[in-house]
Amino acid sequence: MPILDHRTTLQQAMGKEKAPLPGAFQNVPLLLVEDDRDMAVEVTKELTNLGYHVRVAETEAEGLPRPACIRPRSLIVDRMLRG
Repeated sequence: MPILDHRTTLQQAMGKEKAPLPGAFQNVPLLLVEDDRDMAVEVTKELTNLGYHVRVAETEAEGLPRPACIRPRSLIVDRMLRG
């Protein structure tokens, strides 16, 4: 399922027209903390298609030191993360 936002047209939502790649998202660094590999792959694929530069951490312990290294603009954290 594609990620929809306020710029998505009805035609894009129905899959009849590809959403343009928003220039504002080009290479914007994001950190995704997700322990479910399948979910991480799917979210990463969608965000990458939008132009984001996504880094993935599988655990909270792995993800905590990363912001200092990659300086993401946003964090996406699994709210049901184990541990």
